[in-house]
Amino acid sequence: TAKRAALAAKGQYGSGSPPLARAYADMGRLHYRMGQYDRAGLEFQHAAKGPMPPQNQERQDRLSFLLGFGACLGICDNLPEAEKVLRQALAFARNLNGAQSASALVALVPLADVLLKAGKTQEAAKLANEAYDGLWKLGDHLFCSTVGTWA
Repeated sequence: TAKRAALAAKGQYGSGSPPLARAYADMGRLHYRMGQYDRAGLEFQHAAKGPMPPQNQERQDRLSFLLGFGACLGICDNLPEAEKVLRQALAFARNLNGAQSASALVALVPLADVLLKAGKTQEAAKLANEAYDGLWKLGDHLFCSTVGTWA
C-alpha cells in the first residue's frame, strides 16, 4: 500500500515533491518498525532529499525525515555518518523553530544516543541534560522521550 502511494505521488506530483517524500517516509517508518533499519534508512534518506519545500509543515516533515535517517544510521552502527546527519537535523530544527523549541530539544536526544554509542560520553551527557532540562521547563510532553538517554 505504501509503495503504491509512493508511485501514485511520483506520477501525480513528480520526483522531489513533498507528497512523494511523505510516501517514502511512510515506507521508512514501516520498515523501521519491522526492524529493517538499512532499508528504512535509505527510504528516510530519499525522503529528505530534493529541493527545500516552501511550506512550514513540509519543512517540519523534512526535519522528521532527517531524524529518521540519522536514527537508522546509528542503529546500523554507521556512527560517523549518523552523527553528521543528526547534527544537520539539530541545526535545521534550531533554524526552523528556535534553539529552545521542543523540536530542537528533542533533536538532541538521538544525537546524544549516537555520541554515547560512539564513546563520546561527556558530550552525550551534556546534550541529554540540555534536552531533559529544556523540555521540563517547557512542560512539553516530549520530555518523556529524553528520560532513557538522560538516565
